[in-house]
Amino acid sequence: MPSVVSIATMELTQQQIIELVGEILSDIEDGKFDDKKGGKGNYFDTQAFRDKSKTKAAQNIDNLDPEFAIGNDLSVQPITSETRAKIVEALESLERMGPVSFSQIFSQRLLKTLDWTTDARHRILQHLVGVQSEYILTPDNKILLNPQTQDDVAEVVELTASSVSRLVKFLKVSFPDDSVHPVSSLIPGHQIDRIKGEYLLGLLKDDADLYHPERGWKKSSKVLAREISSRFGFEFAPRTVRKYIANLGEQKDYGNKAKENIARIDAIIAEYMERPDLFDSKLGAWKLPAKNIRRLIREERGMVIPKQWIEALTFENCNQSQENLPKRAFSERR
Repeated sequence: MPSVVSIATMELTQQQIIELVGEILSDIEDGKFDDKKGGKGNYFDTQAFRDKSKTKAAQNIDNLDPEFAIGNDLSVQPITSETRAKIVEALESLERMGPVSFSQIFSQRLLKTLDWTTDARHRILQHLVGVQSEYILTPDNKILLNPQTQDDVAEVVELTASSVSRLVKFLKVSFPDDSVHPVSSLIPGHQIDRIKGEYLLGLLKDDADLYHPERGWKKSSKVLAREISSRFGFEFAPRTVRKYIANLGEQKDYGNKAKENIARIDAIIAEYMERPDLFDSKLGAWKLPAKNIRRLIREERGMVIPKQWIEALTFENCNQSQENLPKRAFSERR
């Protein structure tokens, strides 16, 4: 990375840079950059510029336009020439009195950074298109995603992984079908199994024998794991399937009969919370680990409580009354 390039601006898109330049010009008009020591130095190197760039990078990220387009032939083209022209036009209003070196000219250094960033992003995308071409042509099918980490990209384009991370953080690209995607979605990293697992669960939801649109999943995670294996050839442990279901916010709805059982469990737990050897009413917390409470209830009452419900029985620092504690916990699990 050239020494004139600022790390602070690597996360910025050209759309954000033109907004940043506008803010800087406004600050100049307001006299915020008047230098009583003779105007030495360069605003580009200041902490104020780095802070302003960092703040701008996090603004309006959902409304950013794509900076590159991938064609039907999988060619990658930048689509920001008009934006760059506007940036150049805005910077032309900046003046520096007297002869100065390149390192002291803010506008030139910003443009140098802008051009280097665009070129680096172009190279990154060209590499990613080669890796993810099938997915890019059919972006609805997450199974087509290939493994790719930031380290993989960094090695090919000869940058550091941290630079790759900054360069693609808020960058968007237009696919051949005109859909817009974050470039980071082409670098799934260690999340690739989760992405594919959640996608496959989405496909299983179309099976009425497995999923009800109002009640949720009809089958256990073990059955769902087996279905994913037999239908799609992907192997996931039942506990992993449960985790993906939780990620999707689709915890199983146990139906009316099971809701009656939950009400019974609520009542039983309320009884156990009356026991001073098990529950500290002043602290609103159990004196024993949740797994011990679960075992005790199973041994004494013959009631087996699902693990995900038991995890809610750790009412630490809770200010609610004992009467409301079980219902609060279980409402989170329904």
